[in-house]
Amino acid sequence: MEHSFREAGSAADGVRRLFAASAAQMVRSKFQSGCPITTVALETVPSSSAITAACRAAFALWEETLANGLRRSGVEEDRVSNLAMTILATFEGALVTSRVSQSVEPLRVGAETVARLLA
Repeated sequence: MEHSFREAGSAADGVRRLFAASAAQMVRSKFQSGCPITTVALETVPSSSAITAACRAAFALWEETLANGLRRSGVEEDRVSNLAMTILATFEGALVTSRVSQSVEPLRVGAETVARLLA
């Protein structure tokens, strides 16, 4: 995630790079890879408090990484938190729906939709 924003010229480009990298990985894996945290979370949360805490911490770290990328890209501070949460939620949903549909279209549409929010 951090790498996507570091090399981008704007926050919108950072989002596009993040989603595109995941789309490429999906294709390489023949749609067998996705987000391991989401897989674990969907199967175990809230049954295990330890796994719930670990998943929560992982998502919080990713959200903070996105927030930092947005800040470095010049996004106004009062928008950063909500945008980071929106990007993460869109990204995770797009990963799941891409894998199920065996198409990168959800990742492409998610990236462009979020990029428009950042323009």
